[in-house]
Amino acid sequence: EKYGSSAPAIIKDNPYTLAKEIRGIGFIQADKIAQSIGIELDNPFRLASGLVYCVDQQALDGHTCIPRDYLLQKACELMQIQVEAANTGLERALADGSITSVPYCGQEFIYSRIILENEELLSEHICLTIKLDKEQTLKKTTLDFINDDLNKEQQEAVSHAFNYRLSIITGGPG
Repeated sequence: EKYGSSAPAIIKDNPYTLAKEIRGIGFIQADKIAQSIGIELDNPFRLASGLVYCVDQQALDGHTCIPRDYLLQKACELMQIQVEAANTGLERALADGSITSVPYCGQEFIYSRIILENEELLSEHICLTIKLDKEQTLKKTTLDFINDDLNKEQQEAVSHAFNYRLSIITGGPG
């Protein structure tokens, strides 16, 4: 519906547009369509779309970024290609802005552009909150726990939440 009468031409030219533009059609489905109409395994659209898909899959697993070498390995497995082709796809996806590269501690990490932007905004917000906490401290609240359901560390965490503007909770669920 979105493309109207030009849909067949768009799909024939770049079926991977479907993965990016239409909810419910991911890389795997778009790749099946592409293969059925004769798109080559080393097609630049396929390579770039596959790399973006790998980054997105890592995000679904809770990772905000992925080391470049690991990403290339995952892309090679997914698309059954050589590292050179995966590099080509990575460079194309970086050039079109779908993903972003960030150097850190001698390694290159690949982010979804949107996740990196959100991570940067969160970092700014945390810094502003910490600055505000230093400039305008909250009146300390002492809590009296009426039962022993919480252990000492849990009680400290609850007290911290009442006495500071920011709490960062880490660790697994439970």
